[in-house]
Amino acid sequence: SISDSVASGCIPVLFSNLTDAAWPWFWNDWKATGRILVPRHEFAQGKIDLYTLLHTTMPPQLIPIFQDTIDQHARRFQYSLDEDANDGIRILLEGMKRETMLRTDSQGFCRTP
Repeated sequence: SISDSVASGCIPVLFSNLTDAAWPWFWNDWKATGRILVPRHEFAQGKIDLYTLLHTTMPPQLIPIFQDTIDQHARRFQYSLDEDANDGIRILLEGMKRETMLRTDSQGFCRTP
């Protein structure tokens, strides 16, 4: 899974814009240097060789930048048994809280569509 990959320090390679759009609270503003997005249709049609793509579009000097980014943010994809202000549980709860606050009016009632 993506969570396992990130938590293990691997650079995830994604093949879908839907997958890329998942977990916005967890990715936040570092997604661009935390994953590689491969054009799905071109790959499925055999127009893209993954090995060639990764070795020609990913300059070697970027790999440590991606690894450092993942190292700094991997806690967001892990669930700690102890209190951790940066683990996945906290990120999820804070994200739900923000969404709830955005969807409620000043009296605390949910807005009707």
